[in-house]
This record gives sequence, C-alpha cells and structure tokens, in this order.
Amino acid sequence: MMKKRSILSGILIASMAGSLLAGCANYSGSVDNMTEAPKEAEQEKTESSSANPDAVPIKIANFLADTHPINVALQSTLKPMLEEKTQGRYTLEIYSNSVLGGEKEITEAAKMGTIEVGVAGVQMSDQFPKLKVLDFPWVFDDVDSSCEALNTPEIMEEITEDVKSTGLLCKGFALNGVRSISNSKHPINSVEDCKGIKLRVPEVTHFVDNAKALGFNVVTMSMSEIFTALQQGVIDGQENPPTTLLTSGWYEVQDYLALTRHQVTYQCWQSIRSFMKE
Repeated sequence: MMKKRSILSGILIASMAGSLLAGCANYSGSVDNMTEAPKEAEQEKTESSSANPDAVPIKIANFLADTHPINVALQSTLKPMLEEKTQGRYTLEIYSNSVLGGEKEITEAAKMGTIEVGVAGVQMSDQFPKLKVLDFPWVFDDVDSSCEALNTPEIMEEITEDVKSTGLLCKGFALNGVRSISNSKHPINSVEDCKGIKLRVPEVTHFVDNAKALGFNVVTMSMSEIFTALQQGVIDGQENPPTTLLTSGWYEVQDYLALTRHQVTYQCWQSIRSFMKE
C-alpha cells in the first residue's frame, strides 16, 4: 500500500495531455464511424455476448488493464451500443492487457488491418511529431483547456492529418487522467529528490529527455513489464496517471506517490527554466 503521498510542486515530466489516449482505426472505409482498460494480463480476449452467431467482430486492442475505466466503458457501454445500433450485425471484441502487444504492435496491427481499432498512447508522437503538442510539458493549464483544444475541429484536423497518411484514421481522444510519479525510495518534493531514482518512462524522445533533465536514471520498457520490474527492483518508479497506477496494481510495490498533476503556471515554468540554465 502507499505509505505516503507527497506533492511535487513544479517538477513535471509531461503535460496534462500526456495521458491522452488516441483511438485509431484502419482507414479502409469498412469501419468509418467507429469512435473511440491488474498487474497481470489474463491473456484472454473479452468474449462476445452477441445473440447473433453470425455477427461481424470489430476487434479493438489496447495495453490497459481489464479494470481500467476505458475498458470498462468499452465492455459495458460501447459493445452493447454497437450491437443495438447495428441490430446485431456487428459485435465488439476487446483485447486488453497488451494481449496483442504494446502500443507499437497495436498501431502496426491497425495499419495492417489485423484489428479494426487500436487505442494508442504517447508512443505515437515520435512517429507523428504533431501529436507532441498533446503530451509535451507545460502546454495546457488544466483539464478544461486541454479538452477545449481537443474538441476544436480545426486543431484536431491539423494535429492528426499526418496519421491519416499512413492508413490510420484518428477518431478521437480520451483523457486518462493527469500524470504523477510513484517510487519505492523516498518522497519527491524537489529536483534534488529526483536524482538517482530509476524511473520508467515511455520510449518517447521528449519523455526521456525531460526525465533525464530532472536527474532521474531513465529506463524505458513496455507497460506490461512495469509490475515485475518494480517488484524485482529493476526500476524504482514510474510516471502515469493514478488511474493506471491503481488498475495495474503497481501501488502494491510502490511506497510513495508524488501528485504532480502535470500542470504548471507561467511563474513555475520560468523557475524551471532558470534551474535548467544553471
């Protein structure tokens, strides 16, 4: 269980939007209107409960735990809605817990058409640089401002246009929560507290660079490897939204949580810039 919680004021790894998840579909025209969750994967897909044995399956894959709110929503809301609206012609098959691989594998599977829909996270931003604006540090002030941007058609069209050129269609974003830092060593209250902690971050350039700049010893690995790595001491901590920390069970092998909330004021940004220059 978490022993202590400490708020890391002004020490940020990524932006509020860094916990946004993109829903990407294969852009073949066959699924044009699709929209967009435990510490161990069960390695099983969610079985279809459609009454029609001839229903066409729409396969959707992600790297989140079964109990994650996104997967709960897919199972309890989107699946029955799809079956109702299509009068049983289609059903939803949900592959969670990285059963079909991590973000990169899921994205490639959507491109190849082996799945119809994939839920991707921050790793797409290295391939599609315009997406970095969604998870780069200090972009949004709060949840409301990020949601406003993501609901502005002109902004979203500009950000996602490169995705479409690869055969994928970005159908929307879901807010996964604000990113925070957990670790098993000590509370994090200052930049000095970051030094020496082996922190897992996504294999994304600006996430790695930001963590290194703060003094963390950076380790990259897939989501499915985090629990075992924390348990065995390969890494000391990780940074993700608390929802993911809870549903993935990582809190069982972590003692401290720094509620960074991943938002920053102009004054705080200026102080961080001054520190970096020094």
